[in-house]
Amino acid sequence: MPLVITEGNYLLHNHEGWERVAPLLSHSWFVHIDDEIRQERLIKRHMSFGMSHAEAIAWTMGSDERNAIGVREDVMRADLVITLTQ
Repeated sequence: MPLVITEGNYLLHNHEGWERVAPLLSHSWFVHIDDEIRQERLIKRHMSFGMSHAEAIAWTMGSDERNAIGVREDVMRADLVITLTQ
């Protein structure tokens, strides 16, 4: 049996057409990380792509944070939730 591993913020999303994805998955895991750690990592990533520190913070706390809130709303659709501590 083939094994396909995929990742994405919206795979468990229940809106805008994404609700058709979850039924296609035989098993789904959600990996949760503390918000502060997630935000720090996003800021560093945005800066590595050329954003200033201020721009990276604004993007992380704006667009990225809105996405994170939306993704969290669908976590209950996961078969397993894994919480990372680092």
